[in-house]
Amino acid sequence: MMRRVANMIIGLGVMLSGLAVASALPATPVSAATCPGREARLLTFPAWYNGVVDEQCNLESPGNDTNELRDFIARIALNIVEIILQLVGYTCVVFIIIGGFRYMTNNDDPGGLTTARKIITNAIIGLVISIGAVIIVNMAAGVV
Repeated sequence: MMRRVANMIIGLGVMLSGLAVASALPATPVSAATCPGREARLLTFPAWYNGVVDEQCNLESPGNDTNELRDFIARIALNIVEIILQLVGYTCVVFIIIGGFRYMTNNDDPGGLTTARKIITNAIIGLVISIGAVIIVNMAAGVV
């Protein structure tokens, strides 16, 4: 009985830490259609066109220079990669919460504990990789 209570407390702690991470992320709901300036965001996701529009939200022409066209395409690709990496991060947080819930509700089943720990461990590893990848993408884009 004490082991079950301890497992529930640990699982609750893991779930709450997952919720704390999710709530710590900036969530400013902005419609992507409003295009405030050059950096539009929808929740925390950047718009695919960030960095390639002017102040009136008109798509800038990449010009005739090869470097300008390459930079134009690279900027759009980096925005899309950042969106994908943020989705991976949110998915990892969801799996941390799921693992915490399974840890709490396994009814002292050793196999269930092991599975829940593996879910949490793999989700944390994925979250660390995702955060590192976002940092690398932002450094490549010159944001950081």
